[in-house]
Amino acid sequence: MKSLLTRRLMFAGTLAAVLSAAVVCPAQRPVAAHEARCPVCKLDVIQDTDKLDNEVALKFGRKRIEYRCIYCALQDAGTYTGDITILAPSELKGKPVLLTRKEDKWTVQPETTVFVGHKVNHRSCQIGYRALTNRDAFGKWVQAHPELPPDTRPLTFAEMLAVANPPK
Repeated sequence: MKSLLTRRLMFAGTLAAVLSAAVVCPAQRPVAAHEARCPVCKLDVIQDTDKLDNEVALKFGRKRIEYRCIYCALQDAGTYTGDITILAPSELKGKPVLLTRKEDKWTVQPETTVFVGHKVNHRSCQIGYRALTNRDAFGKWVQAHPELPPDTRPLTFAEMLAVANPPK
C-alpha cells in the first residue's frame, strides 16, 4: 500500500513539474499557425508574413471573418445587411486599408487608395486583388509582381466594386 501511494505521489509530482514547465517556458512549445479556409473560394487564407500582411478580414458586429483576397470579401459583403468594415491588407505591414459600408454607402480610407483588380488565377489572388495606399505604391507592386499582365492599371474603389460585383 505504501509503495502504491509513493508511486502515485511521484507520478503526480512529475506531471505537475511537466505542466508547470510548459506554462513557465512557453517559447519551447511549438506554436500552431492560425489556418482558415476562405468562405467564398474555399482555398486557404494566405497568412501574414513578417514583411507583408495578406489576410483580409470582414467585421460585422462582433464577428470577424477572414478571406483570401479583397474580391472574396466584397463578394461576401453583399450577403450581410447593415454596417460592415473590411480590413484589406496594403503594401504597408500593419496598416490595412479600411473599406466601410454604413447605411449602404461605401467609403475607403485612406482616400488615395487604389486597387489591383485584375482577374487572375485565384491561387494568386492575394497579388491580383490588392489594396494599395496610393498610385506610387501601385507602380511598385506591379513592378515587383511580373506575373500580373502588363496592362494592369490602378482601379478606384468604385471600379473595384464593379469588378467584384457583390450581390445586393
